[in-house]
Amino acid sequence: MNPARAGLSTGGKSAVVLVLIVIVLGATYLAPKPSGTTTSSTSSQLTVSAPSSGANTQAVGLLPLFGNFSQMQLQESAVDSSQGGNVALPQQVSVSYLVLGKGTLNSIQYTKVEFSRAGVANSNVIAWFNPNGGIDRVDVLGGLNYTGSGAPTLPMVKGYITAFSVIPVITSNSTLLSMLSKTSENMTSIGPSQLDVTTYHLVVPTHPYKSITAKFATIPGTSARLLVYFDQKMTDGSETIVEVLSLTK
Repeated sequence: MNPARAGLSTGGKSAVVLVLIVIVLGATYLAPKPSGTTTSSTSSQLTVSAPSSGANTQAVGLLPLFGNFSQMQLQESAVDSSQGGNVALPQQVSVSYLVLGKGTLNSIQYTKVEFSRAGVANSNVIAWFNPNGGIDRVDVLGGLNYTGSGAPTLPMVKGYITAFSVIPVITSNSTLLSMLSKTSENMTSIGPSQLDVTTYHLVVPTHPYKSITAKFATIPGTSARLLVYFDQKMTDGSETIVEVLSLTK
């Protein structure tokens, strides 16, 4: 990460860091397994231990997202000019989730969610989320099933979780939002859903931010909001865009 990006408090920077990590991880969704893990296999299942440097990753904030919307398609793009020139990281990545419903394993009820990446064959995985938001099992469609504390740290899973975690993280980032001012509000179609969307802008450029545009949709039947668009331009010429292309209740 370029040190020039460190212009806000930790709360403000966390959203920026996450957005950029999403793009970097896009290239590792389909890595076979993380280094530093140990496995024991059966004919169709691997028990994966967490890497010695990490613990079971919790998909914080995703269960409410799955509860409000059964499907989502998210598109991310970035251009990094901080090192000179225009270098895509990559230019564009589109990922989706589909809530399949509930499943029971060892007397625990799980929320089963299928993730996929557009344009990438064999990228579909099903993650089993426990009631606390952790992932205890991962099924790779057409491949093996993974269980154990290392299952959520598999690169193919971590990339998806990091991507969608951007939505609740930026939505709740009060430090970042305090810099923005409301500019408009209107009903907007996002896929099959009609939502009340409010747009905010960074009125005064604040180093290292040249401009920020954020759009939030009100979740139907509630007063809660959800990030549906985020465009961040930096003073070094780099830009990051996250956009929800489709939402289904």
